[in-house]
Amino acid sequence: MKTFIVQRVACFDPASIVDDAVRMDTANSKTRKTFLEDTAIIAISDRAVRLRALQRKAENLARCSAVIA
Repeated sequence: MKTFIVQRVACFDPASIVDDAVRMDTANSKTRKTFLEDTAIIAISDRAVRLRALQRKAENLARCSAVIA
């Protein structure tokens, strides 16, 4: 994070822009970490993107099956 801040300041970015960028980067990192940890509770796939797609397909199939049955 320190390197990120130094690079932004070295490029003459104003302090307010650097502050906003640091906050955004921190929020993105937390969101990414939470997303990757949460996918561990669903044991369909080891890839997060594929896992979400498979989960949506499974839910759609369950709804369709319930309507037919």
